[in-house]
Amino acid sequence: MTTTDANDLLELNDRAGMQLLGSLSGPVLNLSKNDDVTALASLRALCITAGLIETSVREYVDHARGNGASWAQIGRALDLTRQAAQQRYGAHD
Repeated sequence: MTTTDANDLLELNDRAGMQLLGSLSGPVLNLSKNDDVTALASLRALCITAGLIETSVREYVDHARGNGASWAQIGRALDLTRQAAQQRYGAHD
């Protein structure tokens, strides 16, 4: 994959991520209208979702590293510095 292809893919993923974020923000924007039980249930669901996302990110980082991606490339994909990406995801590398 060329750098241009990778950048195009990252841009496409950014747009998809923003669409996903928009779909998730609806319940948050209406939070003041919810009762405490609904707010707490939503908070728990977000926590579980965050854990699943973190697991997926780690798996993709492992896959990318296994296919020769540098920490600089992974950092750019995650909007982190090379060093931050390596410190966060490279402990077992």
